[in-house]
Amino acid sequence: MRALIRWATVNSQAMNTMVLVVMAIGLFSFGNMRRESFPEFELEILLVSVPYPGASPEEVEEGICQKIEEAVRSIVGIKKKTSVSREGVGYLILELDPSVKDVQRVLNEVRSEVDRIPSFPELAEKRDIRQVTMRMPAIRVAVIGPDEQGLSSELELREVTERVREELLTVKPIAPRGFNRLLRSVTFDPDKSIVSQASIIGARPYQIDVEIREETLRKYGLTLKQVSQILRSENVDIPGGTLRSNVREVLLRGTNKRVTGEEIAQLPLLTRPDGVVLTVSDVGTVRDGFSDLDSIDYVDGDPALVVAIDRTSDEDVLALCEAVHKYAADKQQGVGYDALPAGYRVAVFFDQSVHVRGRMNLLRKNGTQGLLLVFLVLAVFLELKLAFWVALGIPISVLGAGVILLYMGHTLNLLSLFAFLLALGIVVDDAIVIGENIYTHRTREGNNYSNYSKAAIEGAYEVLPAVTASVTTTIIMFAPLFFISGVMGKFFAVLPVAVIAMLVISLVESIFVLPCHLSHRDSFLFEVAGFFLFPVRFLKRIFETCNRWTRAAMRFTVERFYLPAMNWGLDRPWMFVLAGLCLLCITFGAIRVGLTPFVIFPKVDSPMVGAKVVYPDGTPAEITDETTRKLEAAVLRVEKKLSPDRPLLKLRHRAVGHATMPDTVGADQRSSGAHVGVVDVELIDLEKRSISSEQLIAAWRQEAGIFPGAEALSFAAPAMGPGGRPIEFKLLVPTGYLEELEQARDFCKKQLAMEPGVFDISDDMYLGKLEYQFSVKDQALAMGITARELADTI
Repeated sequence: MRALIRWATVNSQAMNTMVLVVMAIGLFSFGNMRRESFPEFELEILLVSVPYPGASPEEVEEGICQKIEEAVRSIVGIKKKTSVSREGVGYLILELDPSVKDVQRVLNEVRSEVDRIPSFPELAEKRDIRQVTMRMPAIRVAVIGPDEQGLSSELELREVTERVREELLTVKPIAPRGFNRLLRSVTFDPDKSIVSQASIIGARPYQIDVEIREETLRKYGLTLKQVSQILRSENVDIPGGTLRSNVREVLLRGTNKRVTGEEIAQLPLLTRPDGVVLTVSDVGTVRDGFSDLDSIDYVDGDPALVVAIDRTSDEDVLALCEAVHKYAADKQQGVGYDALPAGYRVAVFFDQSVHVRGRMNLLRKNGTQGLLLVFLVLAVFLELKLAFWVALGIPISVLGAGVILLYMGHTLNLLSLFAFLLALGIVVDDAIVIGENIYTHRTREGNNYSNYSKAAIEGAYEVLPAVTASVTTTIIMFAPLFFISGVMGKFFAVLPVAVIAMLVISLVESIFVLPCHLSHRDSFLFEVAGFFLFPVRFLKRIFETCNRWTRAAMRFTVERFYLPAMNWGLDRPWMFVLAGLCLLCITFGAIRVGLTPFVIFPKVDSPMVGAKVVYPDGTPAEITDETTRKLEAAVLRVEKKLSPDRPLLKLRHRAVGHATMPDTVGADQRSSGAHVGVVDVELIDLEKRSISSEQLIAAWRQEAGIFPGAEALSFAAPAMGPGGRPIEFKLLVPTGYLEELEQARDFCKKQLAMEPGVFDISDDMYLGKLEYQFSVKDQALAMGITARELADTI
């Protein structure tokens, strides 16, 4: 190893070239790496769904779920089967074993076995069998209309929203500016639309209603079934073949397709004996409208529709959201797009790029601060050149790790940026140790030019085993993250890659590049800068003066304080051993009694908070609508109480019949139906408010109160990451004990509700009618509430 270090010190041009190449490729890698909120990965989960309109959950279980479970029982690779029986539909969720290499093979086997089931109910519709994929949300665009009621207003709002959705699908990316223009020149395509997925959330489907009075049907001897068959046969657009002649060919086609109520009204319905043809409008009433599906959306108190923009696995979330923001501003002002009708406006919310941009800014800020602190401390206590080359190890390690991440297919996300922040304080430790030892050898042998190279080689070689062992132990600590299986393993996959890459690159740079730069009296860079720039020479003199003062201060501190204290401790070794054991006991005791809580994923301030209420199935939309109005009024009162001088809420969205955001708050997974209501609130930027999202949620929960009849009422921020809920457990019973299971569920909810600090308790039908889970807060752990105690009580 000494020979390699000597070779590196002699071939300084090769070392400098390597450093420049690594930094250049690193800049290119960061510029072309896709940016996203969380790492994307495929779930080894298959979903089999079979619609059975009009059937009760019991009928769905017997006619659908049990048959599918029996059909797929013998397939190899299935780890867990979960069936869900709901009104009108049955699901089977298949979780595959992590050892399965080919998910598509298992999917094809499941599809083949399900297709061979001969005894599905006659009214069961076509089954859907697919692998569950994660569609990552990016941003939401709300089209807000005037506060008017009626079918015409809803039709106009829907038409405007459809135009906005179509325009969003044609939005072009914004050209990178400044230095990013050079870095992202490879991935930037000005002619390609940056938005590939845009859909309207909660919009009621278009529907044309044809109403005919019973007396009219009897008068003409018709039934509703006959009328529907006539309309279906008349409203067609079918090919008729080809008419060939010696001159040319003519395509024949029967074109009678009608798409509006006015056109449907002109279709012939029947012919009277006197030859008069009666159209649909002659015997009934035709109206354009929407289906009876209950769906209500309000943004800031005005009617609205929300366009959800999701991103694919190869789209950059920052570039996507930036382009959508620009589109919304241009659309509002009528620049480049048709102006909105009078009384309409667009609003952007649920911007996921905020988290990524904030974490990138934090990395840039922390990296700059760490670089300056390392440079200043080493320059004050050692020397200026040593401080410069040691501090340069931080950008070299970060940029080099970027090359590794791009090569391995990883992205810039919250986890990879967290890994960079985590390793920033570690990567310079080896460089500081080696640099300080080289400096010690140099001062010991004098400042002769001939001794610089020898001091660099001997100083680096002397501490090489200790530095390598230190970095290796840190790598060993992060290596087990490679072997985590399941969703958590895929979620954390980028973390060990980024940290270990930074540590290895930092170690290589410290062993070979740093001794090379410190083996000369003055590097070429410092010679040129010192010759042409007077401030550099002046700064060097200032630090040389500081070095003399700090050496004297350190010598005084070591002789007067450190050495006496160390000698006193060496004479009494057992005292320090006992002190360490006492501190260890105090640490474990603090964790045991709850003074130091254990949280895997700590709660961070969120720009979005929400409340979700779920009533029993069949609840009218009017009741859910009234509840969401009260929840919205409650959060407005909370805003006035907590922040009377300045606004706290940026946007509020109230919806009935559907949930607008993925992983909407609450344990209940039912996200559609008239019994589901959501109030989502976007807060102003954290820098402009002193109230955290957790404080707002607590005050909102207290202000809202209790809503009798609601099955679940939850207040929280949208779920981020795989952390899951604080506490959840299941109650399992054999088939046929549904009533007993429901009684046990109600008993557990009452018992939990009596414990202080426990709230947001709800049962979840997502796992099927024979399994329930409860969601409570972290404080329940410290109070000794466990599933075993509840089971013993039951």
